[in-house]
Amino acid sequence: AIDFAQIQMGTITTQGDEKVNCIEAGLNFQSADVGYNSLTNPSTINVTITNSGLVGLYDFRFQFKLGDTYSGLYSPTTQYNASSKVSPQQKVTLNASIPQLTGTLKSVRVISNYCKVAAEVTL
Repeated sequence: AIDFAQIQMGTITTQGDEKVNCIEAGLNFQSADVGYNSLTNPSTINVTITNSGLVGLYDFRFQFKLGDTYSGLYSPTTQYNASSKVSPQQKVTLNASIPQLTGTLKSVRVISNYCKVAAEVTL
C-alpha cells in the first residue's frame, strides 16, 4: 500500500508540475509563415512557428480547414520529442504530408500536445 501511494504521489506531482509550467506556454505563427503545395499527391504543408512562451514545446500536430470542416490531425515529418524541444523564442519549420487538397485551404492550426497549446491562422 505504501509503494502504491508513493507511485500515485509521484504521478500527481509530475502532472501538477506540468500544468503549472504550461501556464507560461505560447505558440505563434502568421499566414505568411504557412506554405503548401496542393499540386502534389500527397500535398505538402509547412508552417514556421515561434515558441512565444516560457517553456519548451514538442509533440506537434497539424490540422487544417477546407470549407467549414476541420481535418484530422497530422504529424509533422520532423517531430519534436522530449529530447528535442522547441525552446522559448525559438523559431522552427514543421513539414507534413497531407491528403491531396481539393478545395480552398481556409485555415491551419498547429497544436503542441505537450501543454495542449495551439495557434491558428486564417488564410
